[in-house]
Amino acid sequence: MRIKLETPDLALGMFVAELDRPWLESPFLFQGFLIEDEAELLQLRTVCRWVMVEDSKSKAHVDFVQVHHRSAERQAQDFVTVARETAKFAQRATEQVDRLVENARLGHSVDPEDAREVVSGLVHAVTSNTNAALWLASLKKRNARTAGHCLNVSILALAFARYQGETLDDMQHIGMGALLHDIAHGKLPKFVLEKAGPLEPGEHELIKEHAAEGHRMMALTKLLSRESLEIIRDHHERLDGSGYPRGIKGHEVGKHALIVALADTYDSMTTDQPWRQAMLPQDALTKIHKECSDKIGREMVQQFIKCLGIYPIGSLVRLSTGVLAVVLSSDADNRLKPMVLLVRDEDGDEILPRKIVNLQTIARTRPQDPWTIAELLDPRLHGIDVDSVIANEARA
Repeated sequence: MRIKLETPDLALGMFVAELDRPWLESPFLFQGFLIEDEAELLQLRTVCRWVMVEDSKSKAHVDFVQVHHRSAERQAQDFVTVARETAKFAQRATEQVDRLVENARLGHSVDPEDAREVVSGLVHAVTSNTNAALWLASLKKRNARTAGHCLNVSILALAFARYQGETLDDMQHIGMGALLHDIAHGKLPKFVLEKAGPLEPGEHELIKEHAAEGHRMMALTKLLSRESLEIIRDHHERLDGSGYPRGIKGHEVGKHALIVALADTYDSMTTDQPWRQAMLPQDALTKIHKECSDKIGREMVQQFIKCLGIYPIGSLVRLSTGVLAVVLSSDADNRLKPMVLLVRDEDGDEILPRKIVNLQTIARTRPQDPWTIAELLDPRLHGIDVDSVIANEARA
């Protein structure tokens, strides 16, 4: 039997049958080998994040139940550590973006170097632990300010870019474009941005000016890449030509602009707006699939949904045990068994202190009584403020 193990959980005597990359891209001579010394162990941990271990060919007895327990505990601790570090960084980053938006509102010059520092931090957060970064992006504040929206869109776009296999250089361009995509919102009248009802035609046209105006503002600095500037200008363009400001279509709309368009749409849908209540993550993805496939690209939309998962981070679920939990992870290899934060027990009592559980680990170590997700829930119907749960865990 082959078991997937993260390299920190490897030990001498295990037989490595498969790597997380092609064998020819690794320094190992043989396609399949026994770990015989500490040097090989260190090299595996340096080169790979995970490997497949063949139990039947391993010389040492491998207590896989114990290994999975250790792995789950480490993953939970790593998640919490990175999430809390990201939360502290996000607070500082929001203040920096606030200043950028305020400078734009007052007609002052906008220094992209502040944005570049924020994006570098976000790229580090996403590449260190994508789930932890997305967990923070799922935190929504009522009538979120432009800065919070821009930060969330940048995190979502970077997570999707990484999922798509974009290079670190491209992730920097995407992050900058996403962070500054609404920079010109600061120049729009407040009564238009916060209007609770439908916009008048003239007001809608005013809103539509922000993409071209943001591009003009940032182009004047001569400090942004062409790729980032195109994202700022084109994040509302659509493949069918229905977008703005230029109404371009097809291949004229760049892939990176479409990545940011999806992130922008999803974050807007899942955040309370003056004119409507926030949608649940799963409902937002369903709506995006239905309404955006022709406008942004069916394959791109499907990949975005796969990136965020069947149970999007921040969703409230009921487990097969009756326990209520908040989803913390979305990984390609365990979409049906994510890591969750337990919030209420089967009797409806709050679980304190909170406990993180890896459903995949439970399935492997307790096959006779595995926990599974029974259903997605609307937290509003159960009196659970997921935002507060996330915020409290990030501050703890």
